Amino acid sequence: MQFLTEMFSYLNWVLPFLFVLGIVVFVHEMGHFLAARWCGVA
Repeated sequence: MQFLTEMFSYLNWVLPFLFVLGIVVFVHEMGHFLAARWCGVA
């Protein structure tokens, strides 16, 4: 039972971290896409 409580306590910060990381990566990659369109590549 202690394993489950430890796991859920980690999820309290792991899930928000992964969500924010996903947003940061998306914005970063969107910058690559927009730069490619601006240069006429895509």
